[in-house]
Amino acid sequence: MELDNFIRHIPGFPKEGILFHDIMPMLQDAEALRYAVDRLKLVLEPSGAATLAWLLAQREGAVAGPVVAVLSGGNVEWEGLQTLLAGKA
Repeated sequence: MELDNFIRHIPGFPKEGILFHDIMPMLQDAEALRYAVDRLKLVLEPSGAATLAWLLAQREGAVAGPVVAVLSGGNVEWEGLQTLLAGKA
């Protein structure tokens, strides 16, 4: 699977000279998301996910200036994550 097919590249956003990579199409495709989690270890630790959730919940223009959210995780194997999510751990 080529994940680049699920990433929109938006030049000049939010300002000239920046190439924005929008991963929402990947997050909305179950197969692409599973591949990303399994192969790329794109799993967020809860604190990183909370930061991202807050940021996404803000209305446009509510946050002034550039924002950086450090998202970390990926230190769990897919099988372990499945077991944890299923409540079997």
